Amino acid sequence: MIVVDTNVVSELARPRPCPEVVSWFERQRLDGLYLSVVTGAEMLAGLLAMPEGRRRDRVEDCVIDILEHQFDGRVLAFDAHAAIEYATVLARRRAAGRPIATADAMIAAHALVGGAALATRNARDFEGLGLELVDPWAR
Repeated sequence: MIVVDTNVVSELARPRPCPEVVSWFERQRLDGLYLSVVTGAEMLAGLLAMPEGRRRDRVEDCVIDILEHQFDGRVLAFDAHAAIEYATVLARRRAAGRPIATADAMIAAHALVGGAALATRNARDFEGLGLELVDPWAR
């Protein structure tokens, strides 16, 4: 099981995504890839911040395809287990003097609860949490 961070999904939604990320994604078993509902929220918030027009329409089509088709049934809800792990992640990072962004802590919580790896470009954001990190940009 691999939880896919927002930056990976955003890269795949670009008009010309990084070939390494596309290659990584194509090598994965789709049924082993999951999204945090937080990633969906971040993608939708980014979409709604865009000006109206063809580019926004294209991105909207892509986001809907990702959430409703490509990851259908594999978007992780934020439940009580995730909430407990989220609080633990926040407390651990604050105690270490390394605060973590709310969205990152929530995504990390999903991966930790599921015993999953996390695919991200931002390894530094998740260091020290006991997560297996995968970098789709790596060659």
